[in-house]
Amino acid sequence: MMCTALSLVAAAGCKRESRDGAITAPTVQEQEKQRAAELEQQQREAQAQQDLDRAKANLAEARVDFQRATEARIAQLDAKIDELEAKGDAKSKQIAADFRKRRDDARARLAEAGQRTESDWEQFKADVSASWDQLEKDVSNAIDEID
Repeated sequence: MMCTALSLVAAAGCKRESRDGAITAPTVQEQEKQRAAELEQQQREAQAQQDLDRAKANLAEARVDFQRATEARIAQLDAKIDELEAKGDAKSKQIAADFRKRRDDARARLAEAGQRTESDWEQFKADVSASWDQLEKDVSNAIDEID
C-alpha cells in the first residue's frame, strides 16, 4: 500500500512545470533523489516486517515454554492428588475428584494460550499462573489437613 502511494507520488513528480509554464522532465538528480527515497521506504518496510516476524516468533516460543512448564506443574499436581486419593477414605476421594475437576478446568484455560496476542499474553500468563498456584496450595493444604 505504501509503495503504491510512493509510486503515485513518484509518477506525479515525473514531470514538472518550468518558469515559463512548459512541462519538463525531472532532472537526473531529482530522479536519483526519488529513487533513494523509495529505497529508504522499502528498507523501513522490510525492517518493520522483520521486527514483526521476530516478535511473532518470540511470542510463539514463550507460549511453548509456558505450556511446557505448566505441564510439568500438572504432573506434580497429579501426583499430589493421587496421594490424597490413596488415603482411601470417602472424604479424600471426594476432595481428589474435586481437585481433578479444577485441574481440568485450569488445563482447558491453558489450551487458550495459542489464541493470545502479544498485547494480552503477560496478563493471560499471570492469570493462569495464579490459578495454578492457588490449586497447588489448596491440594497441599488438603493433604496436610487429612494427615
